[in-house]
Amino acid sequence: MVSFTNDEYFIYTRYLYNLTEVKQSLFLSLLEHDINESLFWAYEIHYSGHEDCLFNFINTLFNTIYIYDNPELANYINTSNTEYKNTNNPEICGNIIATFCTRRYDLQYFCKTFLNCTGNQNHKRTKNNMIVKLSQTTIQKYQTDETTPHKYKILEKQCIYPIRKMYNDLFDICIPSFNDTYQIYNYHWLYYANHSPIWNNRINLFNGIPDNDKKIIVFEDDDDLEEFYLKWQYDPDEQDCQVQSKSIGFNNDKQLSLKDFCNNYNFKIKFKIIKKQLTNEFIPN
Repeated sequence: MVSFTNDEYFIYTRYLYNLTEVKQSLFLSLLEHDINESLFWAYEIHYSGHEDCLFNFINTLFNTIYIYDNPELANYINTSNTEYKNTNNPEICGNIIATFCTRRYDLQYFCKTFLNCTGNQNHKRTKNNMIVKLSQTTIQKYQTDETTPHKYKILEKQCIYPIRKMYNDLFDICIPSFNDTYQIYNYHWLYYANHSPIWNNRINLFNGIPDNDKKIIVFEDDDDLEEFYLKWQYDPDEQDCQVQSKSIGFNNDKQLSLKDFCNNYNFKIKFKIIKKQLTNEFIPN
């Protein structure tokens, strides 16, 4: 039996990022008003098949950091939520994420509730009422790559941004250790990717089933196994260090502090509350 600590909710997305850290990376890129990176992470969630997860997180983001300066967005978010659930249209979630990137946010509630400190947001952006509507060309570039003939090239081509891990400790992100993550990425990736609908569907098409003791996917016969890997072998263990590090980071990744976070996102701390709550309530596994 293979055992990894803190892997209970470890889920790989379509391009083999850890879903929990994808949500964290989306949060941080939104705080930096980076539309391209924010869309990258949002569509990584959407196209992996975690649509409910994405919209739940969008609702959490709005109610936690955007609602105070953008109360007029509430109806837009609610209407979009209903339409997204009914149609699964990627344009809807993309428009919201891009709109968030143009808006002011306020970290007071987030910092008080999840980081146990109070203070004031120093706004660097002029308040506006913009609603962004993405072009089809913009959305299409985030669609899942199923055309690259050499599948081992997909990660090199599509993993554009490195996962953001610098606040894992501050946010109490509960994931396997780096050594365990390295083993998972190189030797057990398909088992953990099976937790994403996109990979689960691919595996089921070739009669693969999970072996929960060995943390692998077992196929009914060698023909199924060979056909699956001809179509979907990403070869993460054969990728160079630069590609691997975009998904799993480095063993010595620097962890930033509460002070770093507040300085980076223009939040002036008044005082720190002693009582501690887990930020995993904000970015749950």
